Amino acid sequence: MVSTLHRFIIQAYGITSGQLSGEPDWFKMPLYSIDAVTSAPASEAQMMLMLRGLLADRFQLRLRQEDRDLPVYALEVSTGGPKFKELKPGEDPPDEKSPPGMVARSFHSIKALMNALNGGGSLTQDRPVVDRTHLTGEYNIQLITEIEDQTDDLDRRTVQFPNLFHDMQAQLGLKMVLDHVKMPYFVVEHVAAPTPN
Repeated sequence: MVSTLHRFIIQAYGITSGQLSGEPDWFKMPLYSIDAVTSAPASEAQMMLMLRGLLADRFQLRLRQEDRDLPVYALEVSTGGPKFKELKPGEDPPDEKSPPGMVARSFHSIKALMNALNGGGSLTQDRPVVDRTHLTGEYNIQLITEIEDQTDDLDRRTVQFPNLFHDMQAQLGLKMVLDHVKMPYFVVEHVAAPTPN
């Protein structure tokens, strides 16, 4: 598993980027590789706990947890219901080819869509997204939306999806509603870059 320390923390604590602060700049730049083998099968929750222990040991990571009233997007089903169908047993959603100037994504569940909206990739929103759809099955979720390349004040390339909210409602029957929710929030109190093995 190769990623930034920022992404490892997000994964270990099951949070979004909007629930973490106090990170030094290097959290999001170097890539680290974690190679670990469990002595027995482990659940996702157990794997998260083991990753937390590894981060504390290898990076001397200490986080302070508090509850904060955070601005969020609530993902809800629009009037008329979802516009995608359940997958048949053993069926996978087809991969869509992206037309010029657009991006096409396939998801097999609302959880997978939530991971894309919260997970640090290009579709990640500027605030946490919470799931209020109550849709727990396997689905054929196909989303196509416009993509724009932009640069920030430091001449760094960023991507934007100007019609994402509209396209989600029009194509999927899902809407993102502004709200505030009390959520766990983590502040980095101490961390140290690891020495080479």
